[in-house]
Amino acid sequence: YMINLTKLFPWLSIRTKLTLAFVGLCTIPVSLVGIYGLVSNVRTTERTAFADLTHDVGSIREKTVAFLTNVDTDLQTLQNSPLFRQYVRAVEEPSLDADQHQLLARLTPELLAFVTTKGIYYKLRMVREGGDELFRVEEKPNSWAERAFRIVPQRELRTAREAYYVRRVRHLQAGQIIFAPAELVRATNERVPVISFAMPIMTRHGRAGIL
Repeated sequence: YMINLTKLFPWLSIRTKLTLAFVGLCTIPVSLVGIYGLVSNVRTTERTAFADLTHDVGSIREKTVAFLTNVDTDLQTLQNSPLFRQYVRAVEEPSLDADQHQLLARLTPELLAFVTTKGIYYKLRMVREGGDELFRVEEKPNSWAERAFRIVPQRELRTAREAYYVRRVRHLQAGQIIFAPAELVRATNERVPVISFAMPIMTRHGRAGIL
């Protein structure tokens, strides 16, 4: 496609028209190349960003699966502990109430060692079907640096306040786990983001409680 500069600019001299034509011939190709380079660069950036995002999503998914698998393994290991199973049997039998307290005393070092060694748990507790806490292991206040834990005394255990978990595990089978994001408020009014995990403790008599 050719442009007739004489018709467009009849008042210009030949020299000016030649200058305009030369500038146009030099500028237009450079502009086209620049535009093509810009578009190509944008597309390359988009492809790179998409590839990075895909990698990040895949990495997060792998880490999430590994984390959930580890939690599942932890809870399965704990609930299959011989001492823990003895404690569960004592919970099922009201006549063994004295044995229940003795077994909890024996189980306490194992529970404290579990949460201390794993290093990712904030609380560990077992709840009755009615929502009463049977035991609770929790991080001591103001112990973020050294992560110290304690077994909560019987008088501090909550009663009939954990119905939420009873509802959540109602339809779970043995070995299945549910999880939900939550937020706790410490005594210092500091908010602690957490993930709650719950698993039904099953025996031959049915569900004995929730871990």
